[in-house]
Amino acid sequence: MVSTNDEHGSLVLLRQACQGEQEALGDLLQQLRPWLKVMAQSLLVSGVAARVDASDIVQQTCLSVHRRIQQFQGNDVAQFMAWVREVHRCNIQDELRRHITTEERAIGREVPLDEVSLRLSLSADRPSASIQFNEKSLQLASALEHLPLSQRQVVTLRYLEGVSIKEISSHLQLTPDAVSSLLRRGIEKLRGRLEQ
Repeated sequence: MVSTNDEHGSLVLLRQACQGEQEALGDLLQQLRPWLKVMAQSLLVSGVAARVDASDIVQQTCLSVHRRIQQFQGNDVAQFMAWVREVHRCNIQDELRRHITTEERAIGREVPLDEVSLRLSLSADRPSASIQFNEKSLQLASALEHLPLSQRQVVTLRYLEGVSIKEISSHLQLTPDAVSSLLRRGIEKLRGRLEQ
């Protein structure tokens, strides 16, 4: 259960950050790093994921937020998270576009552009857009980081992004049974970590 003190502390940090206190903004973004990393990992298509470290995109997002904090118009942490999520999604999209259109890397031959478009559109429309900023969300993101990549991808796409097993199967080029098996094992591991 989330304590009122945790929520209040985050709100205080947000208010200080909006007043130009860089250290407060840094502390707030540090809390969001696991969540941002899981989001980046779930949206990076396989051909790009082999060449791009999700942590680099998270770092870029943190820099973008530092530069643009004065553009944030909200007044609570959930609104801040939604704003950061959109900044992050744009950075992921830019990175995907850069790698796919760069001929030297030839990712365009490995990753269909419609797959990139699907992932990005799903990320904008799915339930995770309204995920609430709380300790449980951050604990879940931290636990997801410890899953093997294939399990993390399917669990994130299925339960955080709301993608159907059939869609996951098609876009990860796995059978529905393989996706279900990865989901089952991933959920078991997540439960184990969260119970600790």
